[in-house]
Amino acid sequence: MPTCIYCRQSKGPFTREHVVHDGFGKFKGALVIKDAVCHECNHEFSRTIDLALTRSSAEGFERYRFGVKQPAEIAKFKYSSLALRVKEPGDFQGARFIQRADPAGKKLVSHVVPGIAVRRKDDEGFVHFLEEQVRDGSWLQNTEVDWRRGIKVYGAGAKSDELRSIVEGQGVVLPTWRPMKPPKNGVVTVEQEFEFTQEMRRAIAKIAFNYLTYCEGTGYALQTPFDPIIRYVRYAEKPPSSLPAVISVEGLPFDRINTPGGVVLKDGPKRPVMHFVSVGTNGERNVLGAITLFGFMTHRVMLAQAFIGELPQPPAHLYNVRMREVFVLGVHG
Repeated sequence: MPTCIYCRQSKGPFTREHVVHDGFGKFKGALVIKDAVCHECNHEFSRTIDLALTRSSAEGFERYRFGVKQPAEIAKFKYSSLALRVKEPGDFQGARFIQRADPAGKKLVSHVVPGIAVRRKDDEGFVHFLEEQVRDGSWLQNTEVDWRRGIKVYGAGAKSDELRSIVEGQGVVLPTWRPMKPPKNGVVTVEQEFEFTQEMRRAIAKIAFNYLTYCEGTGYALQTPFDPIIRYVRYAEKPPSSLPAVISVEGLPFDRINTPGGVVLKDGPKRPVMHFVSVGTNGERNVLGAITLFGFMTHRVMLAQAFIGELPQPPAHLYNVRMREVFVLGVHG
């Protein structure tokens, strides 16, 4: 009878487990582990950590940008851990917006998030407040701003008029108001502010541990040195190590890679749109995973420290998002 790598139970039933959650795309040659994850663990992950990574993270948002998910499906995305802001100077600089599908469900359309921006006391910058902060008046408690120096109201149509009426009722009286000037050509550069939550980190650690299991087998993954990362993924127990289980950094986990056909992919300003998974070791015999989704950033996962026994071989696989195919790679530091 198989044993689940996450709960160590053998009661089953067992499900097919994608190394990289299939919410990040359907791929030819997708890596799958069999008879390694029980239905109960799979169900628990699907409603918690996998859901957080696919529907709340910055990388989850990339699924709509690169066509992994259809525009109509973006209604399921939660902006609780991601804020999109206008970067260009102008009336809308710093304003938050979200993206939703157009009425036909064919393309993404940006919508400004209702709220206000109030000029700071000591410089020409603005502090932004959401609609709920306007309604409950909590924005008035901010000591860094002075509405007499300038205030901007964001909202489509009647919403803008409603928010203006609310702030006027709170004592904001200005001699004149002028219409907001939209960005030129309706095109803006976006800044992202995001929080990478513990649930998202656990989901990334699961990808790395799934990959280790895919490469080395279930028996290898069930060894005791991997217990801390297993319990972190399954039960959110913090590993005893002083080092974080997951460290996230900018850039790709390699300088360059050679793909089939002789194409060389490099790190840099224009990163390749891909998923990348690898397992390796270092001089301290730590077993480490490296994960990137859409080339967005790199997550390094401590799978085991000071591992005693045969170290895993350092494989790597690339998921080509545009081709929807998986390739095994040679990695160059």
